[in-house]
Formats: sequence, C-alpha cells, structure tokens
Amino acid sequence: MQLSFGYDSLVYTGYKPLESKPVKVFYYIPFVDNVKELPILFLFHGAERNGRIAISNWKSIAADRNIILVAPNFTPELYPSIDYQFGGVSYSSVTYKARPEETWTYQIVEHIFDYIKEKTGNVSKTYDMAGHSAGGQWVHRYLLFMKDARVRKAVEQNAGNYTVPDPNGVSNGINTFGFPYSIRDVNVITREHLASYFARDMIVHLGTLDTASSRAVDSYFPDDAGSMAEGKCRFERGHFFYNRAKRVADSLGLPFNWRLVEVPGVAHNSSRMVNHALYGAGTLMYYSNQ
Repeated sequence: MQLSFGYDSLVYTGYKPLESKPVKVFYYIPFVDNVKELPILFLFHGAERNGRIAISNWKSIAADRNIILVAPNFTPELYPSIDYQFGGVSYSSVTYKARPEETWTYQIVEHIFDYIKEKTGNVSKTYDMAGHSAGGQWVHRYLLFMKDARVRKAVEQNAGNYTVPDPNGVSNGINTFGFPYSIRDVNVITREHLASYFARDMIVHLGTLDTASSRAVDSYFPDDAGSMAEGKCRFERGHFFYNRAKRVADSLGLPFNWRLVEVPGVAHNSSRMVNHALYGAGTLMYYSNQ
C-alpha cells in the first residue's frame, strides 16, 4: 500500500481539467491487515471548508467498522461557493449558464476514488458519501447532476438550500426560482437523470432543532429570496425538498428510494448528526440493517 495507515493527507492534482486547482485530501485508513475490500466513504465539509473536522466526526466509526474515510478540502480561494456548494456546473449562481461537464468540480470525486483505490489496492466498485450543511448541498446536487457516479449510499445533512428536482421551479408567491433552487432552467437534467436520482439510496438527514432563521443567529444561514422560498429554516427546507421530490417522482411514475430521517434534539451540529446513537448517520449507514 502506498498511503499511510491512520490519519494523513495528500494533495491531489490528477484530474487534468482542474489540475491548476489542487485539492488537499484528508484521509483515514484503518489499521487492518487487508484494506482490499474495505468500504470507502467520501466526506464533504461545511462552509468552514475544513475536511479535518469531517474526518474527526467519523473517525471512531471508521475504526470500529473498518471504513476508509476520504475528505477533499475545497478552499474558498480556489473553489468559491459557485464551485463548491453548486458544483461548478454553471457560470452563474443566480441562473443556469452551463459549463462544460469536464470542468465541473464534481468530476474530481470519481478520479480521487480511482486514485485511492490505486494507492491502497482497494477493489471497491462503489463508494458512499456524506456531507453536512454546505456539504449537504454538495451531496444532493452531486447525485442530481452525476447520474452515473458510482455511489452506493449517501446522506445529506441540514443543507442551507436545495436544488429541488421540479421543472416548474420554486415560488415565493411573487417570483419563481430556477437554478440553484430548482431545475426549472437546467436543460441538462433529463428524465434519465431524475430516474437515477430518485432511485438513489439517499437519506435526507435533518436535526429537529436546526431552526435558525436569520444570519443574526447563524452567520452561515442562507437568507436570500430563493432559499427563503424553500422554508424559513433548514429543518423546514429539508422537508420541503423531500416532499417536493417525492411528488415529482410520483407524477413521473418513477421509483422513489429516498428516506427522510429526523435527529431529535440536534441543531446545526455536524458531530452530533453523525454520532447520535439511534439516528446518527453512522448508525444509519453502517450499524443498521434498515
């Protein structure tokens, strides 16, 4: 194996279209004799842009269940919100102006997956992913746009806003919003994309106390008109996203495989969302048979 056991990091520049924008990748590899068939979990940080926090949240679970953790760190200098939260799929963060697919930030993940496998000898055909807050934005949009991504399970947690998979858009009664709040103007999203998306094993994971509704309470809280049209707080927005997606799937006759799971008594706290004994992401993904 060419990577270190335990916690370490590397700098990845192996995806040619974005090689000028290096990504530091934090990782954790359990101390086991054979890592060949260990599951690989990608973790996506919040707006604080710190992959080390994501590794710390999951490390005890990874050590207990023998999971390789991979946490790419997208710095705001190289990857502002349009390239991180919105995946680099559009030149604009207020309407959809298509970028070439090979320049999407999302593309890096599949290449890092292959790189980790190459350097460890791992033979996994799929990977899992989880992200909190801005990372939750990353996860749900990633699965929407990357219909062929080799993702087995995903958890998106407490996202600040969503790209609702409804071609009719999201409305506040005055304005109707397209990208990044819906797929209203996103012509790259086809029925095939939606079929793949709704079939994913994805959990919409919401803390019941994630109810801040202003920047005065939470400086990271998205309070723009499009976000507010989805709900007054993150908890409401998650329900709105899930319910609207299910309605669209039903209207199109497409199977819907998502789950919505509430974590009681938890606010906007990434560690508690992962480690809650009954409803944490760790339990749901690696300890529960449900």
